[in-house]
Amino acid sequence: RSLGVMADERLDQFPQVPTFQEQGVDWTLTGWRGVCMPKDAPPEVTRRLVAALERVANGEEYKTFMRNSGFDALWEPADEFGRTMALVDEQLGSLLTSPAFRAMHQTRFGPMFFPRVLFVLLGLVLVALVATGGLRRPEHVEPLSRRGLIRSAEIVIWVVAYLVLVETAGFIPTAAILTVLLMWRLGKRSIVHWVTALAFTAIVVPLTYLVFAVALRVPLPQRWLELWLGW
Repeated sequence: RSLGVMADERLDQFPQVPTFQEQGVDWTLTGWRGVCMPKDAPPEVTRRLVAALERVANGEEYKTFMRNSGFDALWEPADEFGRTMALVDEQLGSLLTSPAFRAMHQTRFGPMFFPRVLFVLLGLVLVALVATGGLRRPEHVEPLSRRGLIRSAEIVIWVVAYLVLVETAGFIPTAAILTVLLMWRLGKRSIVHWVTALAFTAIVVPLTYLVFAVALRVPLPQRWLELWLGW
């Protein structure tokens, strides 16, 4: 990877760094600052402001300050500055709409990919139970109690809760909290069970994020905790 200056000429502060054009890349881009006024501003006010800004930009104090800060300063009148802005707008517009730039933001999967995986896995489990006779109740087994029905329904409730909360809280906190609560509800609620639930969540949730968001580039929601952690 080579280093280059995007200006037309080498910078006085870094004379050893060649420009992009010197390296065969036809690209120039410089930073700019400008002062804009309303279109219906009085001409006399505009002339006075332009004259004052020109005195500042061409003053030795301003040039020394910019030079000591590592910047080059070039004054452009209003018409010339307008052409510069139009050129920069054209350059950046071509760059941002180019196929190469759009490809950087393309993902192989949409945001609903992960929820669909959950529903597909749930469907596969049900199909496997039907195929193996797991849903058939033997004669010596009592019917499912009201408590058992509620616990079975909680699986679906957790999935729906995930879809509702994930956009606000982000994937990692939502998945972690729901996983711990689900394991707490379905387990024996002992100290050992709590430790197991926390350890399972600490391993599985980040691993799931790495697989889907990093490896598969699934756009999982990121919010306060993930941004704080830099994930």
